[in-house]
Amino acid sequence: TPYGVKGLVSVLSISPEQLRRAQENQGNGTFNWLPQQATLRFSQRSAIGSRHVTQQVYSVALHPDELAAHWQIQLRRLGWSEDPKAAWVAAASVWHRSSARLVLIPKVTADGSYLFVHHSE
Repeated sequence: TPYGVKGLVSVLSISPEQLRRAQENQGNGTFNWLPQQATLRFSQRSAIGSRHVTQQVYSVALHPDELAAHWQIQLRRLGWSEDPKAAWVAAASVWHRSSARLVLIPKVTADGSYLFVHHSE
């Protein structure tokens, strides 16, 4: 070119909502509402139709009751609403915000808890 520039320019369209969700998630694939000591043990991402699904398992050095108290405070602070009638398993905690849905299932271990996270939007 006459200006000495070659290449492509890519532009990604991102809405304020998409940007907010991206900022809420840490760069390592974990959710920022989790306790700092949460360690990601498994992660799977997929798409079902137009919905994106993330399923993850964490180990957390907290008893499930302490873990639940933590996520309840953090999720409410981020604008999530709990939907206790939607839980199909006694230990499950179901949350929603806009079109996003979050299912959390803790399991007690000798060192604290495992936490199964199912997030779809």
